[in-house]
Amino acid sequence: MISKSEERRNQILVGAFKLFWVKEYADVTTADLEEIIGLSRGAIYYKVKNKEGLYRAVIDKFVFELLSNSLEREELASNETPFLSFIMNELNLMKERMNSVRNSLIDANSTRSHFLALL
Repeated sequence: MISKSEERRNQILVGAFKLFWVKEYADVTTADLEEIIGLSRGAIYYKVKNKEGLYRAVIDKFVFELLSNSLEREELASNETPFLSFIMNELNLMKERMNSVRNSLIDANSTRSHFLALL
């Protein structure tokens, strides 16, 4: 059985997810959150520290679940939204960073091998 606290947190995350799905992060106001979630500002921010914390909690709870299902991912990709654009951009940045780190490691290994060969 889910606790009242967990139920309230889920209510907040579901409402915030719906709002972030249709509006850009910068355009979401506390009044928007209060209206869609149906709770006061104090109740919302008691469960999450601030808007950034709420956004991160939404991503943790929903986005990774959505991206894990390829059928839903294809359906979402055909419906452009600010939230989806942000997520796709973040995923591309993560991919670029991972490639950069990998290339740095390859360069470091070849430099080390070259150095050891000189000894």
